[in-house]
Amino acid sequence: MSISKFFDIVQEQNRYCNHNGQIPRSTFINRWHSLTNGDVQAILVGATEFMGIRKVSDRTLLQQIRRVGEYLLSNQQFHSNVCNPSLKDEKNLVREYGKNFTTVPDSGKKIKTEFFQMMMRFRELYNREMNIIIDNKDSDIGVYDLDWDGLDPEWIAPTQFEKVFEYEH
Repeated sequence: MSISKFFDIVQEQNRYCNHNGQIPRSTFINRWHSLTNGDVQAILVGATEFMGIRKVSDRTLLQQIRRVGEYLLSNQQFHSNVCNPSLKDEKNLVREYGKNFTTVPDSGKKIKTEFFQMMMRFRELYNREMNIIIDNKDSDIGVYDLDWDGLDPEWIAPTQFEKVFEYEH
């Protein structure tokens, strides 16, 4: 289950790049407001599972996963998406608890920055491992068919017959 959440965020980013080009930070920060602490935890676990399966050692990414994971565990009781709350929710957290929830102790970065960079690195890791040629640039538009699944570099668009057959069954 966890690894599927990891695949979902990679797929979402890859499909966006293939359709629209470079990912604007605000677009995905806003999309990821709907994630829950449980979703974030599943994504972290899924990413580490993927790294284990592929025998990938990326020290920077592993440190980032650890920092975000520790932050999540330390603060999850305060908000349903403590790693990426909306600006309004951040202000409410400070007002309600008198605590600044924005900075990650180990890095000194804001949690949203740490979280966003980590999520983007997950896509980069997956693409590197799976030989997907999406680089988060405007030149990525149309690299794959527009109905590409976002994960399989060998993906072939289904024929009209296959689409009808999948719909009926």
